[in-house]
Amino acid sequence: MPLQPKTFGVTEPMSTDAGTPSDLELDKKLRVELEPLGVFETKEEYEHRRDVLAVMNKLASDWIRDVIFERTKSKETAEAAGGQIFTFGSFRLGVNSRAGDIDTLIVAPVQVRREDFFDSFLKILMKHPDAVEVNAVEDTFVPAIKMEFMGIEIDLLFARLAVDKIPKELDLRPPGLLKNLDDKCIRSLNGCRVTDSILNLVPNVDTFRLALRTIKLWAKNRGIYSNVLGFPGGVAWAMMTARVCQFYPNAAASTIVCKFFFIFKTWNWPNPVLLCDFEVHPSLDLEQWDPRVKERDRFDLMPIITPSYPCMNSTHNVMESTLAVMKREFERGFTVCDDIVKTKGTRVTFDKLWEKVDFFANYKMFIIITAEAASEDDLVAFAGLVQANIRWFVKLIPEGAHGIPYPKEYSVPRELDEEGKPVGPWKSAWFIGVQLLSEEKNLDLSLAAHDFISKVERKKGMITVGSKEDMLVSVVPKKPKHLPLFLFPDGKRPQHLTKRTKSLKTKKAAPAPNTTGAAASVAEKTPSAAAVDADANEGAKSGSGSTPNAATGETLTAPTAHASATEPGEVPRTSPPKRKRDADSSDDESAAHVSKRISSIPADELEDLESSVVQLPASQPLPTLGAPKLVLGGSSAKKGD
Repeated sequence: MPLQPKTFGVTEPMSTDAGTPSDLELDKKLRVELEPLGVFETKEEYEHRRDVLAVMNKLASDWIRDVIFERTKSKETAEAAGGQIFTFGSFRLGVNSRAGDIDTLIVAPVQVRREDFFDSFLKILMKHPDAVEVNAVEDTFVPAIKMEFMGIEIDLLFARLAVDKIPKELDLRPPGLLKNLDDKCIRSLNGCRVTDSILNLVPNVDTFRLALRTIKLWAKNRGIYSNVLGFPGGVAWAMMTARVCQFYPNAAASTIVCKFFFIFKTWNWPNPVLLCDFEVHPSLDLEQWDPRVKERDRFDLMPIITPSYPCMNSTHNVMESTLAVMKREFERGFTVCDDIVKTKGTRVTFDKLWEKVDFFANYKMFIIITAEAASEDDLVAFAGLVQANIRWFVKLIPEGAHGIPYPKEYSVPRELDEEGKPVGPWKSAWFIGVQLLSEEKNLDLSLAAHDFISKVERKKGMITVGSKEDMLVSVVPKKPKHLPLFLFPDGKRPQHLTKRTKSLKTKKAAPAPNTTGAAASVAEKTPSAAAVDADANEGAKSGSGSTPNAATGETLTAPTAHASATEPGEVPRTSPPKRKRDADSSDDESAAHVSKRISSIPADELEDLESSVVQLPASQPLPTLGAPKLVLGGSSAKKGD
């Protein structure tokens, strides 16, 4: 039954039409195609996760009681204090995959301190027989304990409220709960508050969940799911899907998926995606995203704003190069969905939509960033630092080229000794596709590589484990025909990567959004769809409430250059544990490295990756990278590589 008359979001809906029989049939086909891909948990798996949370909640409540009793010597006070575990992320949204982890938060009364969490509770977990790979990540933007508990990966945060008792039925959304809290507690609470707000702001939760499962699978398979590398993370994709649900409150899930690509291929970036009006709470006066006040916020290219106070831009890491890739993917998704609707899912099916991208066939030049360390544990810590700075390196690539990072961390096979045993350092590698935007055939990466490696070297002091002297990072250019063989499942390069090309020229990419003099109103402006979709004739109305720009018509002029201000979230986690997470199960990524299972590839021939790696000290800049002849300086570089 259509949902009337409540309006969701900051504008009127584009259409309130309910799903047709044809739409509902497409929903069935969509679910059938998703079933074998592991995006749905089985009932047994869900029940197991509930059991895990019940055990964790009992551990947390007993610990809180004991801490308070030790501090007050009052059994009555300790018993009445309460405290419990909350969930957020994919599990709370109801879109957890079969291999997914659980993001959790302990909320405790004021008598319990963060120091207790990383001391006495950490010790309890380390002694628990069902907890393995328990590791504290304390000195980071959002402190956490990471572990595997009863076979499920858990990321556990902590926040204490300024109250003596935690009620059993506690709603974390009211901003008043944030009063007198420190920044770490506010950030720790943010995940739960944002997740709950999203669920409260969508018209139909079941429709939203099926659509979001589809969008997440599409984004991961198309290589555009990674906040730390300049793409939206799980929360951002959830908010974008939720906004489309608000535009079409009664539509079927398959319609939401198709409209998702229509909406965002026509979106006028950098106009923000908003699920609700801004909240203002003078009594709290917390810093939040607001380009009317903060000049830095006017440089954001693709703002997707969290719906709870204090609101934040979940996509401040997006760069011109990654935004250009997403625009192309929105166009492709719209074309595929249009064919699906026209053929009613008979000739073109949804699996075409989430078909995996052939990243290494899309570019004629690549940059390989490699991190190495003396042990596997050392590499996990150092790889987090390197990955957190790759986006910064991409921004340093000179004008005339775009760098597009591939959001996957590869395990480089180790060398074998005469007995066939692996020897030498442990290595991880990331790949950046390079797209030339002009006729210029030379790309000088000297300054970019020098500054990147120097920055990583400076930040190594933040790592608290391992041999820092053996932690090295390198930058290597490669043609497609010289890519290492471990990238390919059969150990052979596809034929299209081995063909010689006369030039590495590429067509000029679509220009970045023209933000100079463009209206960048804080109030959301929905795309004008009249030329594309008949149900968007009226356009979207401006937001109201605490967004005065909508009422006054005031606009913000965004500078053309993108600011490279360093966010606190870029601080990497210094001692993450070894992880076994499947690559597709990762949910929200922050610039702080969230350890996950590195994609393990069977050891095979390394081609010239090993021999052409140059460890670049601060005194030796990287020479010009030429095309088609790629030359890397240093005694170990090979001409023509």
